[in-house]
Amino acid sequence: TVTRMKAAVQALSSVITTLPPETRLGIILLNHSGLKNPWLIRPQAIQTEQLIPLLQRVKAVGGTVLGEKMKLAADALLEERARSAYGTYRLLIVT
Repeated sequence: TVTRMKAAVQALSSVITTLPPETRLGIILLNHSGLKNPWLIRPQAIQTEQLIPLLQRVKAVGGTVLGEKMKLAADALLEERARSAYGTYRLLIVT
């Protein structure tokens, strides 16, 4: 049986493997359950061979504070855009 978490990881892994190598990617855990740092990885150049196994180790814990995490991610996108106005900036939410 495929759990919702496994389905989310599979979907995100599928997207990550199609991204161009120059893509900068950050991943926030929506259910970080009280951890001080909700970032799985801060925005950086992707290394698919390291990222996919890291994603597969994520466990669903606690509830999802979606609005708070969307703001955190949007703020990070704005910071990235301030550093480099060139490029496309997108927020992808997988729940």
